[in-house]
Amino acid sequence: MPESVGWAVANTDALTSQNFPALVLFTRMIAESFTVLLVTTSHFRTAARFADQYALALHAGDALHLAIAGDKGATLCTLDRRLAEGGMAVGVNTLMV
Repeated sequence: MPESVGWAVANTDALTSQNFPALVLFTRMIAESFTVLLVTTSHFRTAARFADQYALALHAGDALHLAIAGDKGATLCTLDRRLAEGGMAVGVNTLMV
């Protein structure tokens, strides 16, 4: 069995229900119900504006996720209270799960 999930993702032939059952299920769920969104320069600019608000203490990746969700009118679901509160502060719908 490979030591890393990254290797398995790069070598999709290795994805079997015996080796990585959760990854196989996740891959199937992505194919059936997720929409892949294009990340644009505008998203990075918006994320920079969000991250520049120091009081929010947003990480760069979190700010980018908020920028994309806000642009698409999506609700960002998260377990991270700081991310949820930061999203509300910048006008992006967030939901603590």
